[in-house]
Amino acid sequence: MHQWDRKASFLKCLARLSFAFNQKKDYHLHYPK
Repeated sequence: MHQWDRKASFLKCLARLSFAFNQKKDYHLHYPK
């Protein structure tokens, strides 16, 4: 049970990271320097 908890929190963190990365990518696409 504890191991699955760790995996779930890891996946949640990964999703948050990829979401932030995509947000940044979209930002650069829409607002080029």
